[in-house]
This record gives sequence, structure tokens and C-alpha cells, in this order.
Amino acid sequence: MLSVASSLASLSHGKQIHGSVVKSGEVYSVSVSNALITMYAKAGNITSARRAFDLIRCERDTVSWTSMIVALGQHGYAEEALELFETMLKEGL
Repeated sequence: MLSVASSLASLSHGKQIHGSVVKSGEVYSVSVSNALITMYAKAGNITSARRAFDLIRCERDTVSWTSMIVALGQHGYAEEALELFETMLKEGL
């Protein structure tokens, strides 16, 4: 469902799905968080994308890092994207 909302860049539908995910307790799985990052980024909501990235409780995968770095870069946050890339490298990815 999140990937559909992400494809459509429908923030309102995505937020509804996000709310359902929070209620189900699955919000902190890496795959759901990655979908949230992508959905919010495509809708231009970088603050929510970053929040989803920061809330990943299990180990972030390369998709998590890449999604957030690309989102920052595409929305004019080049410096933050580079900083996050450097952090990713320090973490061994």
C-alpha cells in the first residue's frame, strides 16, 4: 500500500496508511520505514522522510541510507546528503 501511495506521491493517502501502520506496530520494520522514506520524499516532505529514517530501530540497510540521501539531494539539501553519506560510510556500508 505504501509503495502505491509513494508511486502516486499522494501524501494524504500515505499519511492514512502510515497511521494504520503505526497502530499495527509495524512502523519500525526496515522495509516499512524504507517505504515511508520514499513516500514522504516523493511528496516533498523531507522532514517526515527524515523522521521515518531516524525511527528505524533495527539496522538500516543500504536502501534506507540511499533513499534518504537521494531524497535530501533531490530537494536541495546537498550538504545534509553528503553528511549522511559520510555517516553511512563510517557505519561500514
